[in-house]
Amino acid sequence: MNIPAWAIMIDLLHIQSSDNVGDIRIVNNIISNCFTSGGGQAVLINLNDTQTEGFINTDSDFIVDYNLIYAGDNGSSLIGYNGSVISYADWKSESGCNKNGLRIDPLLDSGLRPASASSPVIDAGYSLSRFFNSDFNGTPRPRGSSWDIGAFEGP
Repeated sequence: MNIPAWAIMIDLLHIQSSDNVGDIRIVNNIISNCFTSGGGQAVLINLNDTQTEGFINTDSDFIVDYNLIYAGDNGSSLIGYNGSVISYADWKSESGCNKNGLRIDPLLDSGLRPASASSPVIDAGYSLSRFFNSDFNGTPRPRGSSWDIGAFEGP
């Protein structure tokens, strides 16, 4: 059986007018070789009318940026956006998302860490120091001039 899959799924279709939604940030993720069989996309984002009613301000409360999206050999870089499946370039243009994101091979090692100092994820991320200051292994962030994209700081 083919089941569609998404690396990141954001579904805000069921927010009620009484719900208070804010400060949603999807940043510093590496999405690579996302499953394609059955119609998978790298990212699925569904927003409802709340963004025009003022409950979600897409300029400040809903941020998708500093992510690396790479199809790889067997994956997808298509984006499901508000009921349509569109290209990465069209998604960036229509939504304003991932303005500082990358669409290139992340050059990771088998442990999903940057393989060398030439990895494009190094110093390309968004600072989340307000929430934490180390990577998945406890290495202090940032090591260089900025945070790296992904769970691990590079060499």
